[in-house]
Amino acid sequence: MLPRHPVLAPLCTCVALALASVAAVGCGGAERTNSAAAAVPAGLAGGTAPAAPPSGEPAGGDATGTTAPEGTSVPLPTQTFTTLAPVDRPRIAVVGDSLTHTATPELLWQLRFAGWDVVTIDGTLGAPIADRVPVVQQLVATGELDAIVFALGSNDARLNVDTGRDVGEAWRVTQSAAFTALAEAQVVPCVVWVGVNANAPTWKLDQWGAWFNAWLRYYTHYADWTAASADHPEYFLADDVHLSLTGNRAYAELMVATVADACLPAAP
Repeated sequence: MLPRHPVLAPLCTCVALALASVAAVGCGGAERTNSAAAAVPAGLAGGTAPAAPPSGEPAGGDATGTTAPEGTSVPLPTQTFTTLAPVDRPRIAVVGDSLTHTATPELLWQLRFAGWDVVTIDGTLGAPIADRVPVVQQLVATGELDAIVFALGSNDARLNVDTGRDVGEAWRVTQSAAFTALAEAQVVPCVVWVGVNANAPTWKLDQWGAWFNAWLRYYTHYADWTAASADHPEYFLADDVHLSLTGNRAYAELMVATVADACLPAAP
């Protein structure tokens, strides 16, 4: 046995103590590790993955089922929006009397559905043709129109009867007013006139109305309300002139169909 070195002896003692401490810590750590393992629920033992979150979304991913690598986030889908250019719709105006007035809701809906930009639907109760000429002048002066529709004439027949005009004078007054209205609207590319109901005996429309409608056919695009309303008493109220709800719809359909045939094609 070698003799003890006076300097190395204390050093060896320290080394021995240090080794003993490491061994003690290692055993304690093992015990703690084993205790922790024992505390893990049975479902997680052996490295089994935890159950999915109660929300129903895949763990570590997004609602689409895409699983993101650990430590990263899944971006939300992006949405793109396209700004549509405004539609250039042809512009139309309607000038009429009480028939136009009562049919306005149907006219407005049907014209817009057909693709028209409706500038105005001006139906004035009891108005003869001459009273509506200033409205036509204003419409032509204030805006570019692609089409204009006149639905006038019944009240001219009424005035002829009420004032006792003879046939010649009645025709001269009505023809002059209608010519003036058409002249004011001549800058509009397309003009349509809805004729009167020449089937009705009221205000002698069955006589005077037939002449007026024939004149309209010659000078402008003509919507034949006499033909469209024939054999349809349900279109009218008791006077055979003013319109029922069914008549409003039929009147609007005739006007819109005539405009579609005669004027610029409506926008889709």
